Amino acid sequence: MPSNYIDNINKDVVIKVIQSLGKNFYTKDVSSHPDMRDYHIGLITHTHYHSFVGKFLKNLKDSNGNLLLIELQKGGARGSLWEKKLIINKSSADTKSEIRNSSTESSSVIQVPKFQQITNSKTYKCPYCHITASSLHGLKKHLSGKREYGGHGLDSEDILKISSEFGYISSSSRNKDIKIPEVKPDNPFGIFMHDLFESLIRNKDIPKYQFERRIDTILELFLTDYLSQYYNGEAVYILPEFPLKKDNNNQSTNVDYLFFITLKNGDKRWVMLELKTDIDSEDFNQLDLYCLYRNRGMKTIIENLKNIRNASTKKFKYDILLDRINKYPSDCPLDLIYISSFDSVLRKRYPDVNFITFFDLINFVPVKNVEVWNLFRDIIIKNINT
Repeated sequence: MPSNYIDNINKDVVIKVIQSLGKNFYTKDVSSHPDMRDYHIGLITHTHYHSFVGKFLKNLKDSNGNLLLIELQKGGARGSLWEKKLIINKSSADTKSEIRNSSTESSSVIQVPKFQQITNSKTYKCPYCHITASSLHGLKKHLSGKREYGGHGLDSEDILKISSEFGYISSSSRNKDIKIPEVKPDNPFGIFMHDLFESLIRNKDIPKYQFERRIDTILELFLTDYLSQYYNGEAVYILPEFPLKKDNNNQSTNVDYLFFITLKNGDKRWVMLELKTDIDSEDFNQLDLYCLYRNRGMKTIIENLKNIRNASTKKFKYDILLDRINKYPSDCPLDLIYISSFDSVLRKRYPDVNFITFFDLINFVPVKNVEVWNLFRDIIIKNINT
């Protein structure tokens, strides 16, 4: 493991993060913390970033050379389990992070801090344990999970109460003022589309209702025109649910859409596009992964897809997928676009990702199906953020 990577980790930032955690915590509680990610922006896309942080924690010492942490358990999904060996506190006499060793205080008196509202970052701390989720959806999933699997078995009413009490209000918990155009189209097809879009937006915040999955096929029909205008070229829609192979197995994580763009000057590029209609689903871990694959490029992604295909029992489906992709050159640059219903806080962390909001789509005029788009815009897009 190259030492120069570990040397780039800032000790003061690490200690500041550890101060905010309880007596016991996992490596990823530190490495995934927004303060760590903000400071180490050039390191977080590295494949071994979490391992670098783990090795740094293993050798974390005070000014006297005493180790600060005990490694209770190696490995695991969230890295090693650590315990504070010495009291790590913030001194009121010094504005910088200070490590204080007290002979009169035992590490057992360090309590897991009370659930605190974090208003300047997109992380969500569990009120009952050390877990920090990267999205409100993730926190809800953890709180509702079975106790034997590390969850707390809470029902939706308790979860909503906790979210409200600590300022973690889901956009889906707000009362919506949905504005539907009063005048319906004057033809049966138009009336059907009007009623379909109204049903979609009114059901958006019902539990278990997969709103994104219901509108993505409709939006897909217009994104080709939108991206053609966005890039000032010609966009071709390739496929939905583009699989990106995981490093450790033949499973995949899927980005919503894949497009191929030919610019007017003849340059060509691939575009992976992710759609988010709810701020609850914003997840910097997911975006980290997409950035990692984007940096690897389409050639590598396609080679990894062949490995998934060879391990699959439904090879013919991957043959169809690969046939669509192989019609276009694999050695073109790969872009990542993130379309959301909100002005994403991730924008500052990822300057090389193209962020687009639904508000940006309001003035878009497609080449085809203009009447359908106008209905979709007025009923769906204009109501997503209300």
